Amino acid sequence: MKNILVLSFLLCSLILVAMACSQQSTPTTTPASATATPTPSIQTISYGGATNYSPSAVTITHGQSVIWDSSLAGHTVLLDNYTGTGTTCGSSTNYSSFPVTVNFPTAGTYYFHCTVPGHSPCGSGTCGTCTGMAGSVQVN
Repeated sequence: MKNILVLSFLLCSLILVAMACSQQSTPTTTPASATATPTPSIQTISYGGATNYSPSAVTITHGQSVIWDSSLAGHTVLLDNYTGTGTTCGSSTNYSSFPVTVNFPTAGTYYFHCTVPGHSPCGSGTCGTCTGMAGSVQVN
């Protein structure tokens, strides 16, 4: 009789464990945010030796920034065509103190060059034709 009680107890225990293991639980999910905030991306431009920026061309998305770092001490960055339209120089901004960070809210191509004599001989006021220490920021 004692063995029957022990076997009955074990059998009931196994049935309860099997039932507990077979139940499916509903996973909890966290809804995704409707508007994700993009992480700002910064491209860095440095002194590339001799009369060069490194890199001389960068591509970013509108609303992102470019930093011209402190390795450019002794040089300048004349940011031509600041409006991002056309190839004729618009209003220009000349930077000579580094580092400097510029945000580009509008799509377009922005040209820049060094104004130190001999570093970037530019044509007659047409941006994007500079050679030597010159570059561009393509804003998509």
